[in-house]
Amino acid sequence: MKVREKLYSILFLYLLLGNTTFSSGGHGEHGGHGDHHESKIKEGSGVTAFDEHKGFQIDEKTKSYLGIHFQVFQGELKRNSIVKIKDHSFFYRKREDWIQRIEIHKLKESIRSGDEIAIEGIVFLRMIESDLTSENVGHAH
Repeated sequence: MKVREKLYSILFLYLLLGNTTFSSGGHGEHGGHGDHHESKIKEGSGVTAFDEHKGFQIDEKTKSYLGIHFQVFQGELKRNSIVKIKDHSFFYRKREDWIQRIEIHKLKESIRSGDEIAIEGIVFLRMIESDLTSENVGHAH
């Protein structure tokens, strides 16, 4: 991908995530501590769903534009599927359209037949996830 295309992709992602809003009210709106980060996704944002436990979903147009591709897990992770941040290594798994970050040490217990692994566009998945789960979203305790 050329530098100009990368810049356009980053700008697109910024605009895409800028259209995402989150609940910020008290516990009466969302049932207590178990539902933190419950999101209300605006139409056209590219992010179509978010769940603290399942992960997030993005539409096909966004996947295509950002070059996000998945491949059915074949028994071993490819190097380009692994993300390292500080002392942690993880990958992104897609199951039933839910995309979730999984730590590598949980690989065996986290993969089922038919699960897909992100092989391209991983930086964008990380950015989307970071935006959806950042501590300044909603409210903290």
